[in-house]
Amino acid sequence: MKDVYLKIVDNQLEIDGIVFKHSELREAKEYMQSVGAQEAIFMPEDDDDVDELHEIVIKMGELSPEASGEEPASYFLN
Repeated sequence: MKDVYLKIVDNQLEIDGIVFKHSELREAKEYMQSVGAQEAIFMPEDDDDVDELHEIVIKMGELSPEASGEEPASYFLN
């Protein structure tokens, strides 16, 4: 088990140096599972970073089929 580190880069989510587009929520989850992530660590520089991360997560959820309210493709990713 390890921790992963989140950053905001060009209004996109970066996890351990890998940038995920807004449409790649599933890929981000799969990456965290593949490395056995126990905890995701986000160290914002200011409140704007927190707000931006929140907006990105909302946008990723809106674009994800898993968050559409339909049956999830895999319970393991939720």
